[in-house]
Parts: sequence; structure tokens; C-alpha cells
Amino acid sequence: MRHFSNATQIVPLTEAEQAKIRQQRLDSLEKIRKEAELKKQLLAKKLAQNWVDSVYMNLSTEQRIGQLFMLAAYSNKDETHYKEIERLIESYQIGGLIFFQGAPYKQAELTNRYQAKSPVPLLIAIDAEWGLGMRLDSTISYPRQMILGAMNDPNLVYEMGKEVARQCKRIGIHVNFAPVVDVNSNPKNPVIGTRSFGENKEKVAANGIAYAKGMQHQSVIACAKHFPGHGDTDSDSHYTLPQLSHDKKRLSEVELYPFKRLFADSVMSVMVAHLQIPAYDKTPNLPTTLSYPVVTSLLRDTLGFQGLAFTDAMNMKGITNHFSADEANLKALLAGNDILLHPANISKAIQGIAGFLKEGKFSEAELEKRVKKILHAKYFVGLHQYKPLELVGIDKDLNSPQAKLLNETLHQKAVTIVRNECELLPFKNYDSLQFASIAIGEKSGNAFQKMLSNYAPFQHFTIGKGESEAEFNALLKKVEKQNTVVIGLFGVNEHKISAGFGITAQAEKFIRKLSDEKQVILVVFGNAYSLEKFEDLPCLVAAYLGNETMQKAVPQVLFNAISTKAQLPVSAGKHLPEGLGIKMAALGKLRYTDIAEAVGFDSQKLHQNIDKIVAQAIQAGAMPSCQLLVAKAGTVVLQKSYGRFTYDSLSQKVENEHLYDLASVTKVTATLPALMQLYENQAIDVDLPISAYLPELAGTNKADITIRKLLLHKAGLVAGMPGWYETFGKAERRAIFYQNCQDEAYCLPITEDLYGKSQLPDSLWHWVIRTPRLQQRRDGSYPYRYSDLSFFILQKIVERVSGEPLQQYLDRNLYRALALPTLGYEPLFRFEREQIVPTEKDPLFRKQTVQGTVHDYAAALNGGVAGHAGVFSAANDLAILMQMFIQGGFYGGRRYFQPETITFFTEKEGMPYSRRTLGFELAIHERVASANRYLSPQTFGHRGFTGTCVWVDPTKELIYVFLSNRSYPNARNKIINKLATRSRLHEAIYEALN
Repeated sequence: MRHFSNATQIVPLTEAEQAKIRQQRLDSLEKIRKEAELKKQLLAKKLAQNWVDSVYMNLSTEQRIGQLFMLAAYSNKDETHYKEIERLIESYQIGGLIFFQGAPYKQAELTNRYQAKSPVPLLIAIDAEWGLGMRLDSTISYPRQMILGAMNDPNLVYEMGKEVARQCKRIGIHVNFAPVVDVNSNPKNPVIGTRSFGENKEKVAANGIAYAKGMQHQSVIACAKHFPGHGDTDSDSHYTLPQLSHDKKRLSEVELYPFKRLFADSVMSVMVAHLQIPAYDKTPNLPTTLSYPVVTSLLRDTLGFQGLAFTDAMNMKGITNHFSADEANLKALLAGNDILLHPANISKAIQGIAGFLKEGKFSEAELEKRVKKILHAKYFVGLHQYKPLELVGIDKDLNSPQAKLLNETLHQKAVTIVRNECELLPFKNYDSLQFASIAIGEKSGNAFQKMLSNYAPFQHFTIGKGESEAEFNALLKKVEKQNTVVIGLFGVNEHKISAGFGITAQAEKFIRKLSDEKQVILVVFGNAYSLEKFEDLPCLVAAYLGNETMQKAVPQVLFNAISTKAQLPVSAGKHLPEGLGIKMAALGKLRYTDIAEAVGFDSQKLHQNIDKIVAQAIQAGAMPSCQLLVAKAGTVVLQKSYGRFTYDSLSQKVENEHLYDLASVTKVTATLPALMQLYENQAIDVDLPISAYLPELAGTNKADITIRKLLLHKAGLVAGMPGWYETFGKAERRAIFYQNCQDEAYCLPITEDLYGKSQLPDSLWHWVIRTPRLQQRRDGSYPYRYSDLSFFILQKIVERVSGEPLQQYLDRNLYRALALPTLGYEPLFRFEREQIVPTEKDPLFRKQTVQGTVHDYAAALNGGVAGHAGVFSAANDLAILMQMFIQGGFYGGRRYFQPETITFFTEKEGMPYSRRTLGFELAIHERVASANRYLSPQTFGHRGFTGTCVWVDPTKELIYVFLSNRSYPNARNKIINKLATRSRLHEAIYEALN
């Protein structure tokens, strides 16, 4: 407010004046913040300088010289080696160690041992360009940099840098000799290749900066290498001295470009390569490592880099072919390097440098400058507060779920859709596609083909890449009926460069021939340069690596469960330039991960508890086998099968692709979805009497029942289905209705050698109409009574209104569109008997093992297709259907139901203690066998007599599918309920949520 002394009026400030005052206050606060930050930085700088000066002053000349050396150490050698390293540390006060091959725990143990021997803490380094797995066993190997370059996402590279740094710190590593920022412009480069981010200098620079920042933000020093650029060489400096003959203009514009960008950003160190570059130094056979014009004039003076300069390993042939060890060590130091890596004969090297100091060839000022630079680096990584490493839990810490999840993500985001001229990708219109997959050079049961089966019905084939032309031609005939073939080409050189890349002429010829005849999607699991062999194919995908992680990633990209914006990191031919890649967005399909932490689970707790409960159930005889699937937030985190088809230890082991009889889960996976579609299309009214759709019910005791009452099981119907007594209750009736061979009169298959009269379905419907109803309450309502009759009648309504059989309606409108290969009736028409888990050894009705035909007797009398039972499936297809419900009727870029329809049929109906929605069971009632105390009130699903259940918790986006054959060998077996197996498993899932 504004006050005037000569008046009583108070004039308010204008908005502009108020805004100005607010800005002044903000500016004042920002100034204070900046001043505080500056003081903090100055204090930190002063503390660092004090520590550096103090340490330096307490070192002798020989000890100062020792700081310039970083010796090679191994953690996979014997005690002789370990004692020799200790001796060198104690004798020469060396500045650091670079660890090579070994094991993480042993390296950490040795690091503690070596640090204890060094008065000044050692700077520990490693070559871990793609993570610790590059050098150490039992650790993670992330994709090499060329695959990272394909991702087209520096943010993810930054995250990898952070994670690699975290792992380095955990075992006492302070310097990682990464990133490689060589521009790989020479496809025949034998030493850089996939170690480079690619051939685009801008992308190499951007990714290099991201990797370096990620590490240095975690206080691990990054190192840009191999200066001044090793990407356009055709020889390997490990074995010879490569030469770059480019002029300074070209070198500045290409080779040096990423280095200049990283120097201008924040990289703290650089590694100088063993190259000969006449444009900067014409001295014959002089490696850049030993060249003053390169290390000092170019790197220091021209480019202004003031960080640490490491030599490449001093034992490489690029140096040792032309210089003795003593001469090389001294020349490297005089050239301007700060730290000599992997030097030979450390004692002579130190003596030689000491002699140079006395002779004045190397000044005390230069020595002080370099040693203090090294000490500042040690301060940066925290060695001024050195503590021994904690050895307990190293393996667990290095292989954390988060580290594994990052690795999985990096693989997924690198999958590159190179060409899509066939316009098949992403796969959408399953109705018109008959799929086959061929894995060339990979064994059967591979992860690639298994993952493909999660998304669509595939016929899978495998063949060795070295098979004869006749074998490949035979395979051509096997895929004659399929119009779309996904080929995975394995065994391709991933990192080596060769003329054929490991691709045989027979395999190449087969791929081209098949591509001429069918729609082929070729996925190359190998080196990007190998794509040149197939650059004319219309549909081409680059996968770069053949490991299991990449095999699981590719199908998820092809089917749009995971998005990609990846691009080729290098040119692979005239028609495949660098940067080529087709973006694809995710379309709301289920994803699959091995790391449950991706969606908030504790993986170890989830798997251990579930494995324990299932093992107890199988051992107790509750069931011979089961399948279990858990999905959250659209991601399947557990998909596992347990046990065997029977209790016989020699019987077939259950796999995720095997089918179970769902029993009453049929109600919510077949009849109910069909009914929902008809409701949405306004073809039915749930509150009309069912006699409006089934005129034969007019005048019967069922004429006034509504669809709503049937769905709620409040129609007053009795629990059991007719048919048993009428056809089987007495021996003479069995003879009337059944016989063991098929003919015109007995053509209804009950099992493979039992056939019913053709009129049985009509008779069953007649008996259903005649069934009595329960006694009404005083208010005219009926009590809740779960009844299969309800859904048997609903099947009749669906078929009458739609004008087609239930299974045909579902196949046409839902199952094929969603690509649910296992879900459906009458599985023996679609699968071999060996793919279907047996349900019971029936001693009465069928007098044989029931396998592949419906277990429910009434459904069997109805031809295997009934509204209440008859559907078979594997767990994955049920999860897809339930995920579509969670997503409000939307899945894979297509809408199957409106959200209001899903809500209408899944919300609780009626009283607060109601046990049903319109069709679904609610899992919150205490009498529900597979419910548990953690579920939200909105959780819906259903159970089945054979030991099955499916539950959906929409509030947590969580799906639980459990399939078993608890009815084998005896359907009276109720141990699964006594043990509360299904509910205990459900509880274990929730308890594993963080």
C-alpha cells in the first residue's frame, strides 16, 4: 500500500509495481543463493587445495615421480602376482592401478589390501566401456557403444553412465576409461568398430558427453579416448602402429570434433592413442602418445584441455615395435602426458625421470604441476576420506534389479526398424496374417520365438545356418500355408568384421527365395554392417546382438508393446545410410520383463514366495501342475509353469504354451464378453425378460427372468446342470445316448472314443427349460445361488441374437482380433493332444483320461461348447483379455469395448455385501477361495472347478492368472482349497509389492 503524509488516502500499488517488487525480492534471493553457492565452492576448492598441498609436501622426489604411473593388476592370478603388486606399491609409491580380468569380490578384496600398503591412496582404474562385464566375471555387460548409439537417446546413455559409475564405486574404482569417442568412419576398422557410438560425429559427441556426465555426476572420472581419433584406421594399435594420413582440416572437422565437444563440456581425462599422424608430427614411427606436437601443442595449447592425460597402454605393439620401454616411458612424459598406463620396468622408468630432473630436461615445476593434478583427481573421487570397501553383498549390489532393468531397457530401445516397405510393422491386422517364424542358427525353444508366441499364433521352425540347400528347401515347404514369416538370423558376427559376417551362402539364398514368395520380416541379430547383405529386402530389422535379452526385446517392438526411435548408427550399404530408422509408438499391449522391480515388485520376494507355495501344493498332492502369470501396469513380471502333466515323474513337463481346461472361467472369457458386445451394440437389454430373446421360454417358469438376474445368479435357478441322470444315471440310459464308435446317429464327440447321439444338445436344452426354480422370498426376489444354468441360458441368448454359434462369434469378433491363439473351445481341432494338460482320469462317465476334451459333463453333452464351461487356454491369453478390460476396452491400437461398458459389467451390483458384478465374481468376500485381505473392493474375476482363477485389481492395474489341473487324477481332490493355494499365491503377489 502507498501512504501520503499530506493526506489520509491510501493509494494501492498498481499490478506492475507489485510485480516489480516481487521480482526485486526474487532477484535478491537469487543473489543470496548464488553468493552462498560461490562461498561453498570457494571453500571446497580451498579444502581440496590444502589437502593436495599437504600431501605433495610430504612426498619425496621418488614418491612424486611414482604418482605418474598406473600399473596393471589382475584379480584372477595367484599370490605371486598379488605380492609383486604390493612390493611395487611399497617400493615406488606408485599413483594407481588399472585392473584387468578377474572377479569383482576378489578385486575389491585386493583393492583393500593394496590401499593398505600405500601412504597416498591409489587411484584405481578399469576399462569398462560397456560396464564391468567387459573385464570382470559375474557382472553386467551393457550393450557396446554402437548399439547405444542406435538408441538415438543420450538421456539413456547418461543413465547408463550413472549406473556404471555406481558399480565402479562399489568395488573401489575411480576412473573408467570410457567413453570411446572415436568416429567410426571406416567400416573395416578392426579395433574400434562397435566400441564407437557410430559414424555421425554429432551423435558421437552427444552420447559421449552424456556417458561422461553420468559417470562424473557420481564422482567417477570419465576418460575420452582414443585421442586424437582412432575411428578411421584399418589396423590395430595393439599389434602395429596405425597411420592416419588426413590433413588437419579433415582431422579437425571429424576426428577431433567429439573430443573438442567433450573438452568444452566437462570430461576430466583423456587417453592418447598410439597412432601416427603426419599432419601433426612427421617423425617416422613416432606414436602420438610420444609426440609433443600432439599431446602438448595440440591437446594442451590449441584445444585447451587441462585435465588428466593418460597414455594408452605402454605395452602395446604400436609403441614397443619401435621404442624400448625406458625410452617410451620418458618420451611419453616429455610429450605432456600426466599418467603412464601399464608401463614396463617401473624402477628404470622412475630412475630415468629422476635423471631427467637432475639434468634439467624435465623441470620440478612440471613434476609438481602433474602430480598436483593427479592429487586433485584423487580428492575429487573422495580419496582424501578413504575408507576400506565393505566386502559383504558385493555381488548383490553389482547385479541389482535396477541395474538389470537398465540393461533390458537399453536393449529394447536399440531395436531398429530399418525398412518397412511391406508396411507390415507394427503387426496389427492379425485376422489376415498366418504367422510362421524361422530361427536360423539358433536352437529350438529360444527366447525370441517364445516371446513371439506371446503376441500371436506362430508356427515355429529352427535350422542351423550351415545346413545344406536341400534342408533349406525342405523348410520352404513347411511354411507353405503361412503368408507372413519372421526370420531371426543368428550366428552373425556381432563385433568382428569379416567378408561374410558368419552368414552362409545357403542361408542368404534361402532368405531371398522366401522373401520372393511371402511377406518376410528379417531380423538380423548381429553387426550393423552385415545388413548390407540384405539392403534390398522390403522389411528389415537390426537387432545387433543375439543374447537372450535382445531376443526378448525384438518381438515386443515388432508388436508395438514397446516404442522405438532407434536409427542405424552407421551406414550399412548404399541404401541403408546412417540415421535410417522408423519410429514406432507403443500401442497399449502387454510388455514382458524379467525384472519385477520395473513396476514396483521385489523380484526375489515374489519368486521365492510363489515358488515355495506352489512346491508345497504339488508335494501335498493338491495338483500335478500349474501355470501362473502376474502383470502390473501393463507389464508381465512373472510367467511361469510348474510341475508335470501328471504326478508321474516321467510325464511331460508343463510349459507356458500348454493349455488348461478353464472350467467356469469360461463364463467371463467367452459368454460374458460376447454378451457385453451385444449390449454395447444395443442388441440386448439386460432388464428385459429373457423370453423376449428365447420365445420357447414363454409360459415356462423362466419366462420372467432377466439377463441381469442371470448374471447376478439371482434368477432362482438350481445349482446343477441336467444331463447326468438323464443320460448316464442308469446303464440302460447310457446305451441309448452313447456308443464307442462314430456313425451318422452317434456323431457328437465326447472323447476320442466316446460319441453321443446327435440330438443330445437339443435334449439338454429341453431338460434345462424343465429345471425347477428355487422358492421365492416374500418380496418376490430369489436368494443368491451360483448356477451354471445361468450362463448356459446366456449362451443361447448370444447365439439367438447374433445368429451364429458362440465360438464362431468369439473367434470373429474378439479372439482372432486380439491374437489369442490358445483361448477357445475345442482345442483338439487346433492343437496336438500333447499340448493340452490332462484334467482327470474319469472312472465313471468317460472311463479314460480326459485330455483336450471339456471336463464338465454338461458342456460335453453340448458338443464341447457351453456358456458355463468348455474354454481352454494358456495363462498369457487370459492376461491379454484382462488387460484389455483394465484399459477400458482398448488394446493394441484397437477398441473392443467402450469404457462405460467395461464399468457397467465390472462394478459391484446392489447391496454393499454383494458377491457379484454383472457376470464377474468379487474377490473381497470371505468365502471366495482365491481372495485375500489386500485386494481393493473393485477387484473382479472368476474361479474354475478344475483349479483355475483369474483376478483383476483395476486400482493397482494388477492381473493374477492361475491355471492348474487340481482335478487330476480325481476331481474330488480338494487339497488346493484346504491349503488355500490360490489365495495364498494372491497374497504373496501383493506382499511382494514395495
